[in-house]
Order: sequence, then structure tokens, then C-alpha cells
Amino acid sequence: MSTHPDSTDTSYTPKVVKRVIGSDFEQFVELVRAAATIGLGVELVNRLQPAPQGGFTEEWTITLYNEPPGRSTPDR
Repeated sequence: MSTHPDSTDTSYTPKVVKRVIGSDFEQFVELVRAAATIGLGVELVNRLQPAPQGGFTEEWTITLYNEPPGRSTPDR
């Protein structure tokens, strides 16, 4: 059973703790390590955004969940 936020199964979905958007890759590496250390779920997305001066800039989005994906029910 998938508990990913986009899953069609709505029996249980982890709650979003925080969402961070930025361009500093090293910051996001540290956030993923910290989340793993304390047992949070992580969704990391990378995309190119059009830059005002032309071309593109890289943007990272990390969403932290109250638990890792794959659990069908919350721990009690």
C-alpha cells in the first residue's frame, strides 16, 4: 500500500511537517540527512525554472512528513 501524498488510497497519509524551496543543493542534502536521522519522511523534487534574465535556474523543493512512506497506519 502506498502512502505517498499523490496516492489514490486515502486510508492514511503522513502529515506535512514543513516544505522548503530553494536553490542551495548542499542545504537540501543536509535536510535529507537530518530527516533520516530523526525518522521523517522526505519528498525531494528538482526542476528548472525560467530565469528573469533568460535561461533557467535550478530549484529544489523538499517536503518533510511526520513519518517515512510505506506505513499503512500511524505508530501508536
